[in-house]
Amino acid sequence: MTIETKASINFADINAVEFHCKQCGAILIRKLDEMLRVPRACGNCDAQWNFADGPEGQELLRFFRRLLAYRSIGFAFDLRLQVVGLDEELKKKS
Repeated sequence: MTIETKASINFADINAVEFHCKQCGAILIRKLDEMLRVPRACGNCDAQWNFADGPEGQELLRFFRRLLAYRSIGFAFDLRLQVVGLDEELKKKS
């Protein structure tokens, strides 16, 4: 017998994004409707995130803005992102 646990996130439920610094582990949270630009550096250790001003940073900002726009569109369906491995992470914490 196979048991599978699935988790998904509805676009309408996404209101913020987290930037997790790989150098120090700090987490920077930005609300989608308040994000004017992608952060250039970690607010804790000042590690530089050099992509922020380049094309990758601009694409990421456009992606975040589209997420925000999708929240207000009245689709005839729910648009969701499927999360892989969430059940394993929950098992680790319990």
